[in-house]
Amino acid sequence: MDLYLLRHGIAISRDDPRCPPDPERSLTARGVIRTRRACRGLRVLGVEVDAIVSSPYLRAWQTAEIAADELGFDPRRIVRDERLEPAQPPRAAFEMLREFDASSVMLVGHAPNLDFIAAHAVGSAEPVTELKKAGAALVQFDGSWDQRGVLTFVMEPRALRKLRKLID
Repeated sequence: MDLYLLRHGIAISRDDPRCPPDPERSLTARGVIRTRRACRGLRVLGVEVDAIVSSPYLRAWQTAEIAADELGFDPRRIVRDERLEPAQPPRAAFEMLREFDASSVMLVGHAPNLDFIAAHAVGSAEPVTELKKAGAALVQFDGSWDQRGVLTFVMEPRALRKLRKLID
């Protein structure tokens, strides 16, 4: 079973005087471009998912839509789940995963929440990743989301964007 973790792309800065409330912060134009390129890198890696679950925050949802488009996943099947909001405990994500009949799931969310989810997955109390914006990680499980997983890769967004050049 594969658990892909994808951090949202570059969003409007909190310091921008036009910045809306945090849940409504969107990707910037640069964030959209870089996220799309990073997701093309995931496609080069052969990433296929049965489900995409996103934080309901706008920047995460936009990232999930880009990932769906690049990975050939029907964007109408993306699920919004509050258990991926920034302050949620990692165990909430695993409660949610048990609700899915899927062997390959992508969670789209925020730092440091996704880093804590990765740590929980491998049985660590401390983060084992530090996902950058539009960065991704893969944790693989042998048969059940309840077992300890193995962190298979952590991909910097820059590396993913370089990979996409193989298909562009």
